[in-house]
Amino acid sequence: MSKEKRILFVVMPWHSLHLPSLASGLLIELTRNGAPAWRAEALYANILWAEYLETATGGRIPPDKYTLLGEDFFFQATGEWIFSSALYGVSQYQVDRYRDAFQGDAASFELALEAQSHAPGFIDQMAQRIAQMDVDVIGLSSVFQQNIPCLALARRLKEIRPALITIMGGANCDGVQGPALHRNFPCLDFVISGEADYSYLQFLRHVDGEIPAEDVAGLSWRRGDGHTASNPPGPLPQGEDFVVPMHDHYFDQIQASPMNRHIEPNIVAESARGCWWGQKHHCTFCGLNGMGMSFRSKPADQFMAEIEYLVRRHRSLDVVLADNILEMSYLKTFIPEMSAKNWDVRLHYEIKGNLNRAQLTALRDAGVWHIQPGIESLSTNVLRLMRKGITGPQNVRLLRECEELNLTTTWNILAGFPGETDQDYRAVQHQIPALAHLQPPSGATRLALERFSPFFDDLSLGFVERRPALPYAIAYGLPEAELMDIVYIFDDGKYGVADDVIDDMQAAVVSWKDAYLRGSTLTWSESRDGILIEDRRHGWPPRDHMLASRLERNLHALLDRPMKRQDLAQRAAAMGEGRGVVDALVGDWLDKGLVFEDAGVVIALATRPIPFRLRLAA
Repeated sequence: MSKEKRILFVVMPWHSLHLPSLASGLLIELTRNGAPAWRAEALYANILWAEYLETATGGRIPPDKYTLLGEDFFFQATGEWIFSSALYGVSQYQVDRYRDAFQGDAASFELALEAQSHAPGFIDQMAQRIAQMDVDVIGLSSVFQQNIPCLALARRLKEIRPALITIMGGANCDGVQGPALHRNFPCLDFVISGEADYSYLQFLRHVDGEIPAEDVAGLSWRRGDGHTASNPPGPLPQGEDFVVPMHDHYFDQIQASPMNRHIEPNIVAESARGCWWGQKHHCTFCGLNGMGMSFRSKPADQFMAEIEYLVRRHRSLDVVLADNILEMSYLKTFIPEMSAKNWDVRLHYEIKGNLNRAQLTALRDAGVWHIQPGIESLSTNVLRLMRKGITGPQNVRLLRECEELNLTTTWNILAGFPGETDQDYRAVQHQIPALAHLQPPSGATRLALERFSPFFDDLSLGFVERRPALPYAIAYGLPEAELMDIVYIFDDGKYGVADDVIDDMQAAVVSWKDAYLRGSTLTWSESRDGILIEDRRHGWPPRDHMLASRLERNLHALLDRPMKRQDLAQRAAAMGEGRGVVDALVGDWLDKGLVFEDAGVVIALATRPIPFRLRLAA
């Protein structure tokens, strides 16, 4: 009887401490279903790194600082740079150059520097531990800032146990990135590019000697002369073929870890891949999906059964969906069924921002309590430059509806689009105080040039002098020609508005956050005398506004949804009122912060009374 082979998936920093790895969970389940001669397991080195850092620094770098270094400074490549010392076998790497390039505060840089000094010791400890395990293959999935940590571990493992097979995949290996990583880092025996549901099982068959490397879709491998060969990708898996991820190793490791006092574990699942909006109108700045933009979703009944299985198995009520966008047919299938179940499950979903109140209500009733709607801007012109297919007032309406429905939203403001103007931002900034009662963005930042985005692929859109982002160039230390095929973030000058405009918008966002957390409200209700609007927003005098006339009541009702001024005037004309009266009334409401206007489209801001609203700091 032949010996059972083992593959160990090592989840490296800076994967979130609060989530299992979807990639590892899927591949472990694929192994169980499709490769009976193999046993697959996962080791969460990210959790071990959090433990190591807290202990080695005497508590100076606790788990919340792990999140700061590895996630909050993504565009600074801080997580990558921290592990560059381990990759290149030194105690410190490019400290002065990285300090000069770092755009965070001095305290955060010192934390990163201290973490870097501990990275080589951690990688050596991990490699020694894994080398002693009875495994045949090490699988590394790399997303965002996991590249250099993965490479550092693979390099050290090859020094200790050269015969151990290493393979890396994940979003950081899409397109030309996979072959480039393979040819620059001999510690990687193989790299898989693209979604690996099919090619992973082909790879195991190759290791078993059943098929040649040439037959594994998307695989980069070495010919006899040592040069990299790369196979074309295979077909994309379809929704009905997506398996249920196996997360047992994550939950077992969390339970046994001293980190469990800091971590509230969530379940991660997927109901779809790709983006149906991106298939039609790829947002100009978005580099997500890479080789897998084609939208595919699971049958609703299949996904319903999966949610029930995962929640019962792992005893966690928070389920984070990895989907880039909600499958719209789910609003008639999965969402109503979830609502009928009346489970105490909290779902986190990414949606498109033009859902109406009835659809948002259905999401809330189904247990969706957190959404990421991709708002990105409140300026219609900037949204047009993004190809968002939505307007600023529509986004404001979404924020208003979410406030009423107790739906928590995560969003940010992006700037730096060729063709935008100062006025696009000044007009919104001027009205931000009126939005004090609505959920603020996390911040206002200049966009980054991302690989796979239309801005990256189409020079005619304005970004013409791209080069690897400086922090990544420092962390990798490779020739620029190679980095052009490896990194995800690029520098290309500054387009659109100047930095001072973005800085002013960021300052306005900070004030918005403060006002919101102070309990600002702007509510309306009907009374015998008309519509009563009660203004209790921070920064505004406490006032009650009574809309008593027929025109006021009717126009306010119309402005429940975005309306052009000329359309309002037409409605008013039917009541015998002229355009001048409408303009005067809308102007008065703008002065009082009762409406928001952009590009001649107006939306009312007051919410229905909210019995209770828990407001969390962003």
